[in-house]
Amino acid sequence: QPPAMSPIQPASRKGGWCQSFSGKMFWPEDPYLSDMSIEDIAHSLSGLPRFLHHTSLTYVVGEHCLRAAKAARLSERSDLCARSFFRHPDPAVAAARRGLALLMHDGSEAYLGDLPPAIKSALPYYRHMEWEFQRRINLMAGLPESTHETELVRFYDLTMLATEKRDLMVKPPAPWGELPDPLADRIYPNSDCHGIEIDFRLMYVKLRAEAAVPLKPTHGHRCPTCKDLYPCGDSCAVSDSLSLPEGASETCPDCLRERA
Repeated sequence: QPPAMSPIQPASRKGGWCQSFSGKMFWPEDPYLSDMSIEDIAHSLSGLPRFLHHTSLTYVVGEHCLRAAKAARLSERSDLCARSFFRHPDPAVAAARRGLALLMHDGSEAYLGDLPPAIKSALPYYRHMEWEFQRRINLMAGLPESTHETELVRFYDLTMLATEKRDLMVKPPAPWGELPDPLADRIYPNSDCHGIEIDFRLMYVKLRAEAAVPLKPTHGHRCPTCKDLYPCGDSCAVSDSLSLPEGASETCPDCLRERA
């Protein structure tokens, strides 16, 4: 017989639950927007080793995200900004959106851990859970649902991988595959996990303020033009659900701007 359900486990939630740093409950198989917070994400990522800690010096996912955000924010690669969300006419807003996208691109790892691609490829259900968490974390941050899959995010994630390979790993026994050029600046990891956590939260607040995105998104709308789900904080009529409320199909503000 399966164990009895915990009296605090809602019957509507799937699978077992975990406790976050702040004391919230979250269900890896059934994530809700209300389960997630920047406090928990920043705390977890600031102590989560990258590469399963197979690095010459301790290097955490939070620092990886901070460095990627800085690189993307300073980027002049307009060819990577195919999404209308990244093509804002105000350069400061566009830069903040690029930075915010890279800061949050590994947010799901705060709840599911950081697994190398070779392990992920053998665990298709993990990839499903990763997608479900990351899409909600994007919306929580005021980003379109599939931001982590954009060419911009992939490029700077791989650029950081090339830089980390150069600066933090011993000589590889076999090629890692094709990677972009590493960043010019070398990585000297920050050993202060608490400092990384604070920097992560401060950068999040700063970029959210500069990116002109909803500060308290409650649901999303599917844009018929870019096909993405974008966050909305207005009081629209949405389904009565705490999982991922989705309102009526509407053209997103960025596609409307470019159509004008």
